Amino acid sequence: MTSTRSRPREPVVTVMTSNIEHDGGPDEDKRAPQRWLDWANGDITDQLHMMHRTNPGPDGTRVSCTYADETLLGAGLHDPARYAAHTLRQPDALVATAGRDKPGQGGERRIDRIYNDPWLTNAVIAVSVIDTTGISDHHAVKVVYSRAGMAEGLRRNATRLAPHDLTS
Repeated sequence: MTSTRSRPREPVVTVMTSNIEHDGGPDEDKRAPQRWLDWANGDITDQLHMMHRTNPGPDGTRVSCTYADETLLGAGLHDPARYAAHTLRQPDALVATAGRDKPGQGGERRIDRIYNDPWLTNAVIAVSVIDTTGISDHHAVKVVYSRAGMAEGLRRNATRLAPHDLTS
């Protein structure tokens, strides 16, 4: 009798969260399909949303607050969704997590992020966005890690990824 079972699957660790929100713009590395919000064009009418998502720019106009993302990435942390999209070729990892049905807030955006250290990111197998319509106004981000890769990363036996370059 021939078995129809495939080889055993690698143990994985799955993390789902609605996590750090930020307003860093269109994936900050200019490869994502989103556009920068134009806070002055009149399309964004939700004043409260605008005030807590922006800072005054040098010319007095409002600009997206990018401090959290720039700080965490600048400290050497990595966004698993960027890693999945650009290294694992999973572009859907970068889909919007918020802004649906909120035209006064500028439309759909990917503002929910998870941050990993530069060793653990190597263990990422997949990143997806889980639709939570009817439960939350933000979708959840799901990250699947290789259990073996996670152990290697936590022991610092994995290759440390270079800091993320926001200009490429």
